[in-house]
Amino acid sequence: MLVIYLLSNFLSEYWLILNIVFVVVVFLVARYAIRKKESEFYVNKKVDAKMDRNVIVDVLVDSISQPTLLLSKSHKIMTYNQLFDDLIKDDIKEYVTNCEYIQNFLVNDRKQQRVERIINDKTFYIDMTKMSSEKIKGTIITYTDISSIKEMYARQEEFINEIKHELKTPVTAIVGLSDLLMKDKVEKLDDQKTILKTIKNETKRLDKLINKLSSSIDSQTQIEPVNMNDIFAELEVIYVDKSKEIPLSFNNYVDENFLSNKEIIQQIVINLVNNAIKFTKNGYIKVTAILENNNIKITVVDTGIGISEDDVERIFERFYRVDKSKTNSDGFGLGLSIVKALLESIDASIDVESALGKGTTVAVLIPYKK
Repeated sequence: MLVIYLLSNFLSEYWLILNIVFVVVVFLVARYAIRKKESEFYVNKKVDAKMDRNVIVDVLVDSISQPTLLLSKSHKIMTYNQLFDDLIKDDIKEYVTNCEYIQNFLVNDRKQQRVERIINDKTFYIDMTKMSSEKIKGTIITYTDISSIKEMYARQEEFINEIKHELKTPVTAIVGLSDLLMKDKVEKLDDQKTILKTIKNETKRLDKLINKLSSSIDSQTQIEPVNMNDIFAELEVIYVDKSKEIPLSFNNYVDENFLSNKEIIQQIVINLVNNAIKFTKNGYIKVTAILENNNIKITVVDTGIGISEDDVERIFERFYRVDKSKTNSDGFGLGLSIVKALLESIDASIDVESALGKGTTVAVLIPYKK
């Protein structure tokens, strides 16, 4: 009996030890498996995050509406959009390696730089920016096609030169003959009548020239889909240097396309902004486009010296000029009369609110035609 009792105690202690060992082993194996899973999870999570970041960068670059190239911190090609591929039409890596303006920017200390280059017979502003955020470190390069702007400026300069040439003769005659009368150098009444008749004829000639100018504008009016985002984007490029001298902003709240003439609208805004710049030395100039009462309302607001009530009523008259001492302009006083002709060609209207010392607000209303 004693032997059986001792044997049973021994076996029970042995099974207890075995059970304890078994539990410990199971615990260790489970702990190892859990840690291995956690390690795999975090590794995969980092890989997925890196993949997600690359995908996001690719999507962002693809969404840019201009040819765009993104280089890494080590100057390697990270990504580029289809527009850039279409523009270069060559081996991208070879292009970047041999591109003088890109390589010069990568090795200099400048954070931003703009150059102008001709690519495939088109003129581009090329903006290069070095980025050093937590998400992206590298260089982004965007290409803005300014060919149409260059062409518009060339046509505008040619147009102005033609106007100057056409107007020079009658203006010179009127001024010269008027001086003779004012200085009492013509004593005979018949001679005075002859001079006055000549002045009248030259004035009629000027009027015909302006009418010809207006009809020329009308004949060139073409109706097309217009997007204010496109117009303001091009104007921001035009005034990028001027914006450094005085704050000048373009804010568009009209996303829908409408039927009108893009070039005429652009020329109207350019003339109004140039006019605002002449009168504004301090403060700001804001250009805004909104959809209001079935009209596209383009507002040009400045904080300049303002215009007197008498001048406001006459600023759209041909050859009328505000007191020259208030501006740096040596023009003929034709800018706003041309704006008036441009407005009439697209059935638009204009309203001016101004007061001396309080700035000016000019609102253009263009019929919203879908």
